[in-house]
Amino acid sequence: MKFIIIFTLLLNSFSLSASTLDAYTRNSIPMKYKSVHEQVNYLIEPFNYKVSYNNYSPIEAQKIGNRYAKSPLKASKVYPITTLILSILPNNVALVIDENNKLVSFQYLNQ
Repeated sequence: MKFIIIFTLLLNSFSLSASTLDAYTRNSIPMKYKSVHEQVNYLIEPFNYKVSYNNYSPIEAQKIGNRYAKSPLKASKVYPITTLILSILPNNVALVIDENNKLVSFQYLNQ
């Protein structure tokens, strides 16, 4: 009986803290998507997230989104979506996630 209660508590706490973008997906981004924006959008669109360049996004977000995407991790392997996105971004770029509004943006780390 104790095991079931502990398991239920752990399961409930996990579901409350887990983000939608922590879900796992196969790394199979089609070759036609070349820019950071296109590749990230491909990964987040099924979860109703959008790449944002609005007034609340960092100034450099659109410039980063228009850049050519790095080669992602090994194809056909399964990764968390956030890990795939981070592998697409240049090394000096951070991922900004607004879970309340389901928006994603980018910003340089050194600024």
